Amino acid sequence: PPPPPTTTTPTNTQIEPPSTLLWAWYLRSHLHEIAHEYTPALTTVDKCITQTPTAVDAYELRGRLILQAGDTNGAANCLDEGRKLDKQDRYINNRTTEYLLRADREVEALERISMFTRHESDPEQNVFDMQCMWYELELAACYA
Repeated sequence: PPPPPTTTTPTNTQIEPPSTLLWAWYLRSHLHEIAHEYTPALTTVDKCITQTPTAVDAYELRGRLILQAGDTNGAANCLDEGRKLDKQDRYINNRTTEYLLRADREVEALERISMFTRHESDPEQNVFDMQCMWYELELAACYA
């Protein structure tokens, strides 16, 4: 593969690290999202993922864009792909669980949320005991 692109400015000849371009693309994609320009937003976030396939934040943004386009299953799959890159990140795990519930995939959602519950008891009871209301509300919406 070719080396990652580097960036310089006309007044600054210092070579920037490749992550500079990654976060510039991420910001641009987010700005497209704010403007409801989803096709260019997806194109730009795909550049982020192509350049740095381990950037979990890019998968979260891509999943959010896919969800806004109306594909709940695709959004859940995208977040789950990002979650697999960092299985100790509670935030991305919870977001994946939320998207799985929105896609009516409650069994998979329970498996994901169970990764951060006590393992000696029933995971659903543990989530209830922790008063994790977002899970309960999303689960109720899933069954509705």
